[in-house]
Amino acid sequence: MKRTSLNLIAFSLILIVIFSSCKKGGGGTTPDPVPPVPSTKDVYVAGYELISGSKSYAQLWKNGVVTHLTDGTQAARALSVFVYNNDVYVSGYESNGSRNVAMLWKNGVGQKLTDGSKNAEAPGVCVSGGDVYVAINEFGTTNNIVKLWKNGSIKSLTTGVVSENASSISVDGGLVCIVGTAFKGSNYRATLWKNDSTIYLTNGDFVAHATTVHVIAGSVYVGGNEARAGASTAARMWKNSSLLYPAQPQVAGGINGIQAVGNDVYSCGEILNPGMFSAAYWKNGTSTYLTDQSAQSGAEAIHVLDLVVHTAGHVRSGAFEVATYWKNGVATKLGEGKSNSNALSVFVK
Repeated sequence: MKRTSLNLIAFSLILIVIFSSCKKGGGGTTPDPVPPVPSTKDVYVAGYELISGSKSYAQLWKNGVVTHLTDGTQAARALSVFVYNNDVYVSGYESNGSRNVAMLWKNGVGQKLTDGSKNAEAPGVCVSGGDVYVAINEFGTTNNIVKLWKNGSIKSLTTGVVSENASSISVDGGLVCIVGTAFKGSNYRATLWKNDSTIYLTNGDFVAHATTVHVIAGSVYVGGNEARAGASTAARMWKNSSLLYPAQPQVAGGINGIQAVGNDVYSCGEILNPGMFSAAYWKNGTSTYLTDQSAQSGAEAIHVLDLVVHTAGHVRSGAFEVATYWKNGVATKLGEGKSNSNALSVFVK
């Protein structure tokens, strides 16, 4: 595995305290700096960087230092990272030359989760009580099937009669939740697979997607987006299948990451401004921008620990999207900026 050092000084020594307020229509504030505070936490970020054509590295950054999980000869992406005890789990996919194979890397060692006869990916990994859970999408010629891999055993959660797709997984005790999208009636609906039950979070009036889930103390938090009649797609958040913050103005954009901490709900994604999307995070429905909104950007994942907000995503720089990590709003570029890259998951321990 190749390793490349990035600038660790800005990555580990800068802290910004963010005071946020929600403007009408989904606006937010930009954070102001305060004196730096040292950190002793390890930050893990999963993502990818393109090489040429469809070839790419599946990558893991630890405190800004990159590890290539693949050799770059095929298309590959790291989609999710989870740390349990001293083990680092990353899920994603790698092409076998003709089809994408769902992959799980444990401490950098790859394991194939599917046989390569069909295109597949592993969009989420979670560990609970020592058991390893991975959400898998297997793509058929007509419809997709959602599967759950647990400790080497795999089962189908859907039948393939209609097209369904998983985006994220979270496990707490015996409660296993996967979210995504399922075709129901005449439209795609934001969907939650809760153990052996299928729950539709939207009524099917408009196309909707559930993109992220967090389970804690028996409660299930879900983020996503839903199309609106004559308007842009709106960010959506649910708690136990009920819409959160329904009285607030619907923010044009989408939610990609969510986490509940105590009585607070944090999420991240994009807010649509005139002409472009801008990366942002929300605390209890109030938004804070992560950039100055001068370039296209997006926040793909969030992890809050000890009141520090860690987010991962990308910022457009010149011709390319650059994988980026934010700590309380302070950005650190992870990608080299010579090709497209993205940071898709973050875990702090």
